[in-house]
Amino acid sequence: MEYLWIAVGLGVVWAVAAGLSAGARTVKSTIKVDLPGIAQPVWTVSENGNDTALFRGSRVTVFPDYTVWKFCISDEGEDSDPYFSESYATKEAARFEAIAMVEGRPSQHPTTRETRTESLLAGLGSKLQREAEQLVAIEKSVERAIGGTGKPGASLDNLTKRVRSRRHIARRLWVDCHRDDNQKQTDEAARIMNRYEALVDAVEGLSARAPS
Repeated sequence: MEYLWIAVGLGVVWAVAAGLSAGARTVKSTIKVDLPGIAQPVWTVSENGNDTALFRGSRVTVFPDYTVWKFCISDEGEDSDPYFSESYATKEAARFEAIAMVEGRPSQHPTTRETRTESLLAGLGSKLQREAEQLVAIEKSVERAIGGTGKPGASLDNLTKRVRSRRHIARRLWVDCHRDDNQKQTDEAARIMNRYEALVDAVEGLSARAPS
């Protein structure tokens, strides 16, 4: 009799567990259907040869722009006031970002501008170091010019152009460091930029005093 009750009990436990498991599968399937991004757009080719799709009340068009890709989103059946995206490296990335925007999902692909900016900011430290070395060399050239010990035939005009050119580069470098919000690098770039400003004043003063 005890064995019978044990067998019945185990059968009930198994049935409940099986029911819970099936219920869990059912709930999981329902949630999956309701999650955004499950429905896939049907892409066709427009008269202009661009990939286009009608998706969740919006018309999405992906098109090339020279060597990059962009997308355009407008209300279905209404072409006025469309949204034009920034550029992406591949058509697949532009497609993904277009649908993500329609569904309100996060972006996963950087724009080409963001990629260029990341590449630029990643090398700011080495650029600052190289510019600091350039500054030391130019300072020595200006000191020799002021002391009248420059190389024979050295052109004061060429030195002036060189200093002005490096000042322009230093200004651009300061802007990039400021954009990166790195205070230490921004301060160093400002120091280099200010030194070039002083060097420009110095060589321009030499040019003004030089015999014509």
